[in-house]
Amino acid sequence: MSPHLQVLLYFAPLIVLVVVYPSIIRSLMRLRPMADRAFLDQLVALAAQHRLRIQEFVVWQTGGRYENAAVVGALPWNRFVVLTDGLLGKRSHAELTALVRHELAHAQRSHVLMRVLLVALPLWCWLWGRSLVPATWEQHLNELWQQIGMGWSFTTIRFLAVPAILVLTLRLALGKLSRFLEHDADLCGCDCYSPHASVADRSQACHALQRALEAIVPRGQRDRSTWLHPSTRQRIAVLEASVRDERFADRIRRRSEALGFLLPLAYIAAPLAASLPGLIP
Repeated sequence: MSPHLQVLLYFAPLIVLVVVYPSIIRSLMRLRPMADRAFLDQLVALAAQHRLRIQEFVVWQTGGRYENAAVVGALPWNRFVVLTDGLLGKRSHAELTALVRHELAHAQRSHVLMRVLLVALPLWCWLWGRSLVPATWEQHLNELWQQIGMGWSFTTIRFLAVPAILVLTLRLALGKLSRFLEHDADLCGCDCYSPHASVADRSQACHALQRALEAIVPRGQRDRSTWLHPSTRQRIAVLEASVRDERFADRIRRRSEALGFLLPLAYIAAPLAASLPGLIP
């Protein structure tokens, strides 16, 4: 089987999942249209202001148990924003707008797509990189492993190594990236990256998001970080640092843009590197 066909067979399910998972989320969650038409029009205008294509703003019925918001979908034509009923029932429009701006920043900065690219990168590199390993090396490695491998063949170890690397990527790299992207979305949502926003406007937006975070996260949980999210204290500290020093937000922005450039570059570099042996006479 050709390397190109193998790549297609491995990545076709992932591509399909990226396309259809918003529809799956819709079918699993109790979503309904937003009843507050005036606030909905405000959110639609906000998305248009950021030149974002958002299919819908919907409400997740949780019986008031959860206060959260999320953007669902990596692609513009099936992307929507979810707000829980607990959030809408307890928070002011200013706090809700600050949280929605954060979610819109995730879409504006292509964070969902960046996470997908990072998760799939080890598999992509492995599929293209196998052709770079000479057959004699694989034979020697197989013989070596038969001597020290406790009865397992090198083929079995290689088969198990791929999901192990994927799990390691999910646990370490994806967690670190996601926590960084939360800070990136906070700053972008507060217009800290906009050259046209005044210092007063940025400060006001940062304080609005800070108040919203403090409102939805209990005091005893504000120091608790998760696999994909920094703690509330860390997020607030970054917001406060951006208000004190404009260069701080600029450094975060440059790091985020570098990641957005390097991830696609890695996907281009892998097949190019695999094609080099065939180009060399």
